[in-house]
Amino acid sequence: MQKHVVQVSGPSSTSINTDVTLQVKFGVNSGCGHFGRFEKTEADFNHNITVIAKYEGCVCTANAPVRTVNYLFKASTPGIYYLKFKKNSTQVITHQITVQAAAGS
Repeated sequence: MQKHVVQVSGPSSTSINTDVTLQVKFGVNSGCGHFGRFEKTEADFNHNITVIAKYEGCVCTANAPVRTVNYLFKASTPGIYYLKFKKNSTQVITHQITVQAAAGS
């Protein structure tokens, strides 16, 4: 089940071939909701990312908590990347990362 991102935080610059960890917060429908996977499409420097939640358990609390998961990003080409996390059906939260060539390249 697709869930909407409420906040993205992390570094806004890096070097090529270096892992960047972003903290992604997303809402779920009940206490049984947890992170399932990311679905993403890439077009040049634009990455569209959707969080897919999974629901496990038979007895779930009625609260709708916000969960946190790490998203790893790494680029092999310098440039400005736009990571667009789906916030709702029409809006995204964009996290911009500038990727620079390694020193001495």
